[in-house]
Amino acid sequence: MQNKLATFLILLVSFAAIFSSGTYYVLSPRASQQFMAMGVYSRGGFLGYLSPATNSTVTTGRPVNWTISVTNNMGSAEFVMIIVRIANSTLSSSNSTTPSTFPRIVTPERFIGDEDTWSINFTWTLQSATPQQGGTLLNLQVEGEPVVIAGDNFRWIFELWTYDVVCRCFHYGYGPQSASTGVWLQVWFNPSS
Repeated sequence: MQNKLATFLILLVSFAAIFSSGTYYVLSPRASQQFMAMGVYSRGGFLGYLSPATNSTVTTGRPVNWTISVTNNMGSAEFVMIIVRIANSTLSSSNSTTPSTFPRIVTPERFIGDEDTWSINFTWTLQSATPQQGGTLLNLQVEGEPVVIAGDNFRWIFELWTYDVVCRCFHYGYGPQSASTGVWLQVWFNPSS
């Protein structure tokens, strides 16, 4: 009788441990890290450039069609603004804590749900590239608007900004404004006539 009771208690404790371990595993929240991500792709799916993926030369009069992709994995919906800037090599670019100081060209805004991705069409055309002393004068058509920039070593800068309900303003990057993580991309290009 004692052997049966001991066997029963051992089996009961073993099954209880297995069941509670399984229950804990199923009901425990999964480890995850909140983040937002951004990418710039050509219509052919290449990262940033035209076809082929390593060609950064832009020909006058030929539209360049890109898709800016923004992914939200913050655990809640986020109000997002993408600031698009055109720059030359004279000033520094964005970094993980500070946005660029080049002028804003386009600033689309949108709410993005958690675990959702927003795709933004971005079209621009090099209208003319005029050599001048100290660089090149570019005339561009960006989303239907004229843009002029002079210099050399040109690049597009894409910055992610999110809305902060405390200050009721957009701030560079994502997360709390006091500990924000900057998200930016730059795509260099060479103008060609």
